[in-house]
Amino acid sequence: MHFRLPSTKAQPPPVKRSHFRRHLSRYILIVIFAVLLIYFFLPPFSNIRVMGVVNGNLTPVGPIFLARIDQEMVSCDTRVQRDQPLVLVSNELLAGQYQQNRYDAERSIDLAKNESTNGVIAAQAAARSAKDAAQAALANYSRLAALYISTTKLAAVGAVGPAAVTVAHDQLLQARSQANAAIATEKQMALQVKQLKVAAKAKILAAQGQLKLQLAQQNSVDRRPLVAPVSGELLDCHAHLGEVVDAGNTLFKIFQPGKAYVTAFVPPTMVRQLRIHANAYVNIPGMGEIPAKVTSIQPEITKLPKLLTRYFWEQPQWTQYRVVRITFSNLSPSQRRRLLFGERVHVRIPLESWGKRVMEDF
Repeated sequence: MHFRLPSTKAQPPPVKRSHFRRHLSRYILIVIFAVLLIYFFLPPFSNIRVMGVVNGNLTPVGPIFLARIDQEMVSCDTRVQRDQPLVLVSNELLAGQYQQNRYDAERSIDLAKNESTNGVIAAQAAARSAKDAAQAALANYSRLAALYISTTKLAAVGAVGPAAVTVAHDQLLQARSQANAAIATEKQMALQVKQLKVAAKAKILAAQGQLKLQLAQQNSVDRRPLVAPVSGELLDCHAHLGEVVDAGNTLFKIFQPGKAYVTAFVPPTMVRQLRIHANAYVNIPGMGEIPAKVTSIQPEITKLPKLLTRYFWEQPQWTQYRVVRITFSNLSPSQRRRLLFGERVHVRIPLESWGKRVMEDF
């Protein structure tokens, strides 16, 4: 049996790796995870900053006929309420024409009444005559019926011959036919009276309706107030005392701050980073940043309006933009009243992380 004695030769100490090298892969994974977290889920660190203009639908106000401005009742650039009179307008030519039409309508009513009275009276007289004729025919028929009965009785005892019975029977048949005709004529004349009364009433009502229309038309052109169809700020006023304006011409435009929005102009290269319903902030002078939402992105290319051009490279021939509509969120009534149509504003749209956009898509 052999025993191996342990070697007494010194062994080299084990080489220890540094802490950083031992955990390098873990650090790399943490860094990658942090980068992905920042890219996909953390809030954005950049914004799209563009210029915009406070916009809104301007409601036009103007006369529907050729009109002369007789009185100005409001001042421009003031707030008006719905149905508030703005100016008094009139048209003497149309007023005279409508007045003549009113006289014609009144005469038509008188003629219709006279025609109704005379026609009904004549028809009633004819109906009375027909009734009298029918009563006379019935009386004659009753008399000849009694005569026929007595003749047949006399013929039965030989007092008269068959010829007398035949004559009495023929007279009875003729009287019955005449009585039936008279009764039919009486009914026809009575029906004619009713029809004439209905027709006359309808004709009078039609003439009265025409008179009402002519009165309304005359009143509409005789110093008629032109009222505001909506509440808002009165802009772009073109009403001057004594001026004659054509039908359909716009005398005023009304801006409704409650329906105001911002038209922002974004370079096409930035539009692909925007999304509908994305948060936005509108910086209005004197009000600070106002929260808003991106509500639409127009599909066409447009030029920058002159209001927003400040440098030569922003001229229309050098630039192209996409129109983005920004709608305000939860503005107070006092803030909306301070909005000015056409005011230049700054718009800030925070960019959303890629992960958030993917989550919203799902």
